[in-house]
Amino acid sequence: LWAGLLLSVSLLASLAGLIFVEKDDWRGTVAYANQNSQPGDVAVLEPFFNTKPVAYYGLIPPVEAIAIVKKSEYVSQGDIWLLVQRQPGREDLISPTEQWLDANYQLREAVPFPRMEIRHYYLDTDTRAE
Repeated sequence: LWAGLLLSVSLLASLAGLIFVEKDDWRGTVAYANQNSQPGDVAVLEPFFNTKPVAYYGLIPPVEAIAIVKKSEYVSQGDIWLLVQRQPGREDLISPTEQWLDANYQLREAVPFPRMEIRHYYLDTDTRAE
């Protein structure tokens, strides 16, 4: 009797988590980047290991790993699309990559998605920080 009750409660809790907990909107994020990017643009993932969801949904701009290379030597030939995964309740956290992009590129737009954000940057040579 107890085992059946415990199993039922566990099953209901799992179903509630699947139905009511907001999921990362990789599909919408990738679709937005694909619709608005131009040839020569690049995508940056934050965190950088989120390659499977963008590959699954077919991200068109090539993914650059600027979190790994020397940022001071990095210059994109096109715009940069930062796909950021945000933690619920911790939306104020800004990664070092995002801080560097904010300091060295101009933010064209920031578009929120459930538990995600796209930040679209372009290089303004007059304001580039050294």
